[in-house]
Amino acid sequence: MDPNVSKALSLLAAKFESEGRPIEALHCLHALLLSRLLPDQEAKARVQTGRLMLEHTTNHKEAYKELMAAQLVASSLVGSHCLKCEIFCWLARYHQLQGQINLQVQALNQGLQLCATASSSTERLLLLRWGAFFHAKLASSLWDSGEVLSKIRHATDLGTNYAKQHGMMDMELLFELLHLQLDLVEVQSQASTSSAAPTAFPHVQAPSSTPTAAAASGARDPDTVIKLRFMTLDALMDQMHQNRQGGLPPSVNQAQAEHSCPPLTSPLQLEGFLPYAFMHTSLIQALYELGRGRIDKLIAPSDEGGRRDPLASVHHMRSMLEACRSKPTGYKWLSLPEADAAISMCGAMLSAFYSRPEQAFEQLKIGKAALQGWLEELQVAGPGISERSMDCLGLWVSRTPLVFRLQLCVCEAHLLLSTTQLSKARDAVKEVLTQVRLFPNQLRSMVAPAHLLAGQYAHAVEEWDYAVAHFQAVQQLINHAPTHLLASSFMALTLCCKPGSSAEDMEGAQAAVDALGDTYVELTSAPLGPLGTKGSEPLELVIAQMATALIKYRMGQHQEAHRRLSLALRAAHGRLVHHSLVSTCMTYLVPLLLQMNDLAAADSVVASAHLLARGSLRTICQLHRLLEAVSLAMPRMDRAEKTRADLERDAAQLQAQIAEACTSDAPGHAYVLKFGLAS
Repeated sequence: MDPNVSKALSLLAAKFESEGRPIEALHCLHALLLSRLLPDQEAKARVQTGRLMLEHTTNHKEAYKELMAAQLVASSLVGSHCLKCEIFCWLARYHQLQGQINLQVQALNQGLQLCATASSSTERLLLLRWGAFFHAKLASSLWDSGEVLSKIRHATDLGTNYAKQHGMMDMELLFELLHLQLDLVEVQSQASTSSAAPTAFPHVQAPSSTPTAAAASGARDPDTVIKLRFMTLDALMDQMHQNRQGGLPPSVNQAQAEHSCPPLTSPLQLEGFLPYAFMHTSLIQALYELGRGRIDKLIAPSDEGGRRDPLASVHHMRSMLEACRSKPTGYKWLSLPEADAAISMCGAMLSAFYSRPEQAFEQLKIGKAALQGWLEELQVAGPGISERSMDCLGLWVSRTPLVFRLQLCVCEAHLLLSTTQLSKARDAVKEVLTQVRLFPNQLRSMVAPAHLLAGQYAHAVEEWDYAVAHFQAVQQLINHAPTHLLASSFMALTLCCKPGSSAEDMEGAQAAVDALGDTYVELTSAPLGPLGTKGSEPLELVIAQMATALIKYRMGQHQEAHRRLSLALRAAHGRLVHHSLVSTCMTYLVPLLLQMNDLAAADSVVASAHLLARGSLRTICQLHRLLEAVSLAMPRMDRAEKTRADLERDAAQLQAQIAEACTSDAPGHAYVLKFGLAS
């Protein structure tokens, strides 16, 4: 073939790829490989062919053949170290897609050895970039294989030191993000946090750590280590932004870099890398603070009139997401639709805390739409799709979006339950349970939350025995985790609030104590004080404290119950800013105030709770019932009559909602109640 024709085909393939037309690029490369090429030209063409086939087709066996052929040709070349690194990179990617983690690690180690042995070559600066890339990929591959944290930490430490040694600030930032997620996993295994960060590990697309410094300064508290990590990340991003420093050393020729380096090498890519890294850091921080019960950290005053905007942090994260859209980011943590879903989940949780259900539903709608489009693009959406119908690639690429989709559905079901839309809640819970059934391995970590949700639905429709059974199922599935604590607390609350029991029922109180288990012992043996540590008051502990207070009330220890409810109320109002939880605490507090004959305080608490209980028909009914008790105790019969009329109206509405949920789709109702329970 004429050399000019070969050059034209090569240029045309590059043009088609840059325009997002990979199939046309492959046709050009296949035609090019039919001609007689120099060894380095053939190796480059075969690598490009294998890469495009891996990225844009399902014909991975042919891609592997092309990569192995490229490796065979490249082995005869003197030098061309960056080309050989690229071959190892895509061979590792092939093995990852096939689930062959050991072979993936082997290819990455071979790439690292090549970078070390060729460090004195003319390609030294580019090989340094490849070395950092292989270090990062080794850490992420160990994460994917489920390796112990100590080995993943060691690999990440090596990468951090490598990046610092060679002045690669972007790679240092990436390794700090890897360390941050390892810190969060360790904290999650040691403490009760309700919302851990997403478990996807950052993957570089190609191109001494903070814990050591923290230990040297005496900061051994996990929360302090994580705060230091966030400070380090913020400082690195600020410095990169000020210096406009990309990953590529200035002395490297730009045209050469575009064809022989890992993707995160061009200073122009800073435009995508920095917003993506900022969004990555901010999202993890938001989820972490939500889990620790520090909602006040995420609520910033608005510019208009000083009003607090609960979604200010969400808007900022979404602006960063938009800033890196259609731009190369240099590494992948979550796909943009997955990140959009995670941001939407944060927005929904913050809106729900502030009793803004319409805003919360809108956030969930945004997230679900983004995920649905992404699942369709991955060809893992639609009727009949399940684990059994997926191939190996489908199972791999869908593992994260499926979890996010389920979490959004769980959030939606919780919102519907809290606003007493019981029929819609039943359908939402049914959808959650169906997804868990269709993807039992992909969603196995969500089985316990699914039972918890089914128990909450059963409680809402007054199926008390089913509620207790689902909460017990959670306890059997999970130990020493936030979900286990929630299940224990909800079971204790169900046993305490179950109709037909007397105010002081020692047998029922003992059953609630047994349900709470060790948590009850820990809460009652410790001195009364703020929940959690260092200002961290997780939602689960507040609910557990409420359950403990009700148990004390059932035991006749009214002063003790009052003090514990007051603590829970202070946490729910001051730090969690959880309006619906505040109104619930208040409804539990009123009987105690009546018992203590503090009628004025009871009247005030009921009025305040009524304002916060918007949308929750069950809470409103309970408040009216309490208000009636307060009114009858006071010489104001006109208000008592009005209260009785309101109570009768709202109680009728609630019973109608329960009846509709039970009968409008009786099979669906039964499916939710009996899901996963022994017949």
